[in-house]
Amino acid sequence: MGSPVGNSPRVLAFVHAPMVIDEQSFGVRYIPLWAYTLAAYVPDDWNVSIYDCTRDAPSAIPGADVFAFSGINQDLETILQAHRVLKARYPDAIFILGGPICWSFDKDGRLDDLAVFDHLFLLDGEQALPDFLAALSSGQTPPRVIRADRFPIGGVRKLRFDLLQPVVKQYYGGIVEVSRGCPFLCEFCDIRVLPNNNEAHNKDVALIVSELQEYYALGVRRVQLACDNFVGDLVWARECVDAILAWVESTGAKMALYTWATVNISRMPELLVKMRRAGFTTFFIGVESFNANSILETAKVQNMNDSSQLVSALRSIQSFGFIIAPGLIFGFDSDPPSMFDDMIMGVQDAGLIGGDPTFLLALPGTPLYDRMKRTDRLVEDDSDDDADLPLHKKRVSKIESNIRYLQPGQFLVRGFTDFMRRFTDPQVMYTRFRTHMLVMMESPNFIPVHTVGYGGLGEYFKFQFASWRSMGVTAERILRLARPRIVWAVIKAAGLVARYWRRYPAARNHFTFWLFVWSNLLVKYPNLREEDFKIQSLDEDYRLDKLWEEMSYADPALSAHGRNADNVKVASQLRSTQGAIARLRDVWGVKYGRSDFDT
Repeated sequence: MGSPVGNSPRVLAFVHAPMVIDEQSFGVRYIPLWAYTLAAYVPDDWNVSIYDCTRDAPSAIPGADVFAFSGINQDLETILQAHRVLKARYPDAIFILGGPICWSFDKDGRLDDLAVFDHLFLLDGEQALPDFLAALSSGQTPPRVIRADRFPIGGVRKLRFDLLQPVVKQYYGGIVEVSRGCPFLCEFCDIRVLPNNNEAHNKDVALIVSELQEYYALGVRRVQLACDNFVGDLVWARECVDAILAWVESTGAKMALYTWATVNISRMPELLVKMRRAGFTTFFIGVESFNANSILETAKVQNMNDSSQLVSALRSIQSFGFIIAPGLIFGFDSDPPSMFDDMIMGVQDAGLIGGDPTFLLALPGTPLYDRMKRTDRLVEDDSDDDADLPLHKKRVSKIESNIRYLQPGQFLVRGFTDFMRRFTDPQVMYTRFRTHMLVMMESPNFIPVHTVGYGGLGEYFKFQFASWRSMGVTAERILRLARPRIVWAVIKAAGLVARYWRRYPAARNHFTFWLFVWSNLLVKYPNLREEDFKIQSLDEDYRLDKLWEEMSYADPALSAHGRNADNVKVASQLRSTQGAIARLRDVWGVKYGRSDFDT
């Protein structure tokens, strides 16, 4: 481990090394928010620079006293690759790692897997990082694992736009963090388990508007308002939207804003009206499942309580002109033999034009993880024969999970393979787009806005030609779309856009979003085979009654997921899950068994 040199200026280099899959990102980049955020807290006696490995090769990054990394679990291999390159070139430098990956690995008891880093940071770095750098400057040796306190987002500093300005044109859009935390207690969500995170903590709205203005001055027209749930604190959400709307109306600024919300936003029509006028175009919403008991099983009570209400809520949100990017999940215990058909029908009836369905994961620290572990359903020994191979030589599974599912593995593999074939079928895709357009165009709620959007064809194609890899993916998109039935569906969809062009020119953005999501799926899941899956199910001799018996939730560790053992919301979440599992027990005992899942 090295140390800062003499009295010369000390250098901190932030290194952003995410796992990027071009067909999922459309070949576009967003700024590494974490780096530009933490850069605002670096002490004055340190020089700071930011490198993004999606555009900067690690071998070209100059030396520094400290290299700082951050990321999520899926970034592990690319982070380790960048670390290996830099460590070989600068063996005396200090290497530190923070972000969600450290929190997750700590909860999973796997911090030793990050042993190549000299120091690990858990939780927020706004105060922990400058304290660490000050300790280095004074000759102290900080601890290897630094467990920080939560940093009050209400007191955060403005992003380092001066560092962003020289490279801003290399990014498709910007990000403004607006809040942290969510008041809901979904069983599978790791947001709820962070300290004091079961409530919204909000950024000052004046600073949010100021950062939007900074982006706008730099020519950025697409901004993600990062949060766990924009409507987690409704009073603040209304204040924030009012402030953005006032800025838009006073400046004439045209920006496309994307944020995260829960489906209960459908009950707030007056807020949706203002959000459209302020430039909000797209919501990520965790729809998860159209099966009522699956939703109750994981205590996602904000998604209503039956599929028809959920479809109605989603159509209501879109009726104002919004695009919904839905989270869709398979593998809940309550998913019935019709699970794949139900998902097809749900997205068609709701008119959802996005979505990349996946299987349920048990994230470390969540109540779902606890439940899977206690019932011997967690896949903990996931060693591979190629574990020591470099990333480009590994066999990558397209669909995998760490849960042993109640449904038989062959049913899930064959069912998902057939589902993706049907999900990307031209008739299904056209039906979804047509329903989406009619939900908007035939609604009195509809509010047209400017043509800046997340589906801007010109901007998308600009980034498709930014690298050979992106160009290759673009060529593959075109080849997979160039089939008679697909071409005919695209022509019909374009006809719908032309039909409503005068009233809503921005409909072309909805068309582009739909087309790119479709081509994503065609590129990501061509000719799915059994070896593309790492999916496991319960053994035939597993005692199913163990699942029902364990629903007492006697484990006192669950109290950690609330503020105290008597937390009313935690008790409500448990009742919801217990009730759904009890209904599931009755179904498996009376209505169907494993043979009903035979394919």
